[in-house]
Amino acid sequence: METTFYNLIDNLEQYLEYQRDNGVVRVEVERSVLQSLNKPAPVAPVKKVKMPTSFSTYTEWQKQMAHCQNCALGQGRVLQGVGCVDAPDIVFVDESPDVEITDPTALLHGADGTLLLKMIEAMGMGLDRVFVTHAVKCAPPKDQMPKAAEQAACQPFLLEQIRLLKPKVVVALGATALRSLLKEPLIFTHVRGSWQTADHIRLMPTYRPSTLLRDPKKKKETWNDLKQVLTALGRQPPVRK
Repeated sequence: METTFYNLIDNLEQYLEYQRDNGVVRVEVERSVLQSLNKPAPVAPVKKVKMPTSFSTYTEWQKQMAHCQNCALGQGRVLQGVGCVDAPDIVFVDESPDVEITDPTALLHGADGTLLLKMIEAMGMGLDRVFVTHAVKCAPPKDQMPKAAEQAACQPFLLEQIRLLKPKVVVALGATALRSLLKEPLIFTHVRGSWQTADHIRLMPTYRPSTLLRDPKKKKETWNDLKQVLTALGRQPPVRK
């Protein structure tokens, strides 16, 4: 009964987050639709290509992931991330890449990426000390969120990526990233801004840049979350002139 309840909340949270990021301020849901959210959506059969999920070095992980086809999204569009790969201070994990981005060097282009870079700069840091990646490494079709099966397919590789990068802190940007980093079914809105632990690494859940673009009032809460991260790293935000 507990698992069913969390699945329902989880699916509803994903749906409302997606609507909010697209500018919807009011959602009307019939009871029958709400009940149907608890039913798993049919997943198209995908040809399974067995891949190891444990690697000795980050270079090995990179080579394997470049050819990943563990879900329907894996068609040579794997974007592994950008930034420091040598024990970064922070790994930022967002939901999934934008479908229009095919070049890894352009991963932080666009409004979302530009805002995330500004957030990193406001912390007094840069891509020389942080790494930015996604819970789902391949872009879903335009205007769609990653499906549960796609998140599940990517999860072991994301966790292995974090293990190999050895960051001091992980920042989960949004509900999808949080679900992929933790095994227990926590509700994002209940734990945002409070420390969690992912494989012995401190984890801070906070809002996605896309959410902040839709709702700038949440920027103050997000900045408070990021200041907690700086404190954990023994750093202070630079003084703004």
